[in-house]
Formats: sequence, structure tokens, C-alpha cells
Amino acid sequence: PYPEGEDMLPYFTKVIGYDALAVVGASGEDVLQYFGIVKPLKKRLDAEHSLHHIVGIPKTDGVDDENGLPEEENLDGRMMGVAISALIKGSILSVKQGLS
Repeated sequence: PYPEGEDMLPYFTKVIGYDALAVVGASGEDVLQYFGIVKPLKKRLDAEHSLHHIVGIPKTDGVDDENGLPEEENLDGRMMGVAISALIKGSILSVKQGLS
């Protein structure tokens, strides 16, 4: 059982939301693909590189008949939220069980 509402407040000293975001981002390509968090970019040839991986919504520069809006979206915000929620709930549960 997870604490709900204001019962969760004491546990936020143990877990911070942006740490969960970093964990999801650093978890590896297999995790990102399994949960469908990141979709491949089709318009950016530099999106897949051995040294870096573009995640998020790359912006265009508004040149060459473009309006400067995002070119394409490759991050599934709902699935990212599910993964972050699971990490936070797991952290809170481990604290409640004395596993931290």
C-alpha cells in the first residue's frame, strides 16, 4: 500500500522527481524501447549516433520555409510519466518497508 495525498510528504525528502527523470533517461536503450518512451526520429539524420542520442522534441531553426516549431516528437510523455511514477512509488514503498 502506498501513502496517498499529504501522507506522502514525509517521503519526498527521500526521493525527488527529477532524480527519477534522470534514472529513466540513463536506464538504457532497452528500457526506453521496452516501455515505448522514445520513438525513433525520422527527419533528423543525426538523431542516432554512437556517442549521443537525441531525446525530446528537437526544434527547427525556422530557416528554409520552416516556421521554427518542433520538427517531430519522439518522447511519449504519458509513458515517461508512468515510468517516473513507478520509480517514485517504488522508492516510497521501500522507505515504508525500511529498505532504504
